[in-house]
Amino acid sequence: MTRIALSVVLALVSGCVRAVPPVALAPAPELLPVELEPATDAALADVEQALAEVNVHFEFDSDLLDPQAMVSLQKLAKALRRNKAVTVVIAGNCDERGTEEYNLLLAQRRAESARQYLTLLGVTDAQLDTISYGAERPLSTEKTEAAYSLNRRDDVAVKRPAKVSMTSR
Repeated sequence: MTRIALSVVLALVSGCVRAVPPVALAPAPELLPVELEPATDAALADVEQALAEVNVHFEFDSDLLDPQAMVSLQKLAKALRRNKAVTVVIAGNCDERGTEEYNLLLAQRRAESARQYLTLLGVTDAQLDTISYGAERPLSTEKTEAAYSLNRRDDVAVKRPAKVSMTSR
């Protein structure tokens, strides 16, 4: 009886399979580089003033923004919305507890939490970069809860374009 059932299934499956004609895809459009206006000194100063008030710290083993972090990121979002040519880097950090791999992932989630919140506040993705430092850049190397809490943070800084030197050798 199992041979009959298997024969019926194979007959049904083979009868259902049809050759699908190839689909012609349109060529991908050529992407042209987008030339952004460089940020003015006034725009940079405006954003840096807002950055001076940014304070984003996290609870142990958490990537959730607390109300104080949200308020400081709201001020930064206003400055970034006014100054679309300015880009910032959000660097996630952890305290030393945990494995290197875990801390790098947690720090990335922390940076992404701030990035996502800023985009919800109207900042464009093009203005935001993230990086994870894990436990590599502690503010304090003491082994106390106060020191650990200092190290569980996001640092936010203006991303400045690299200066290219056109000197010959």
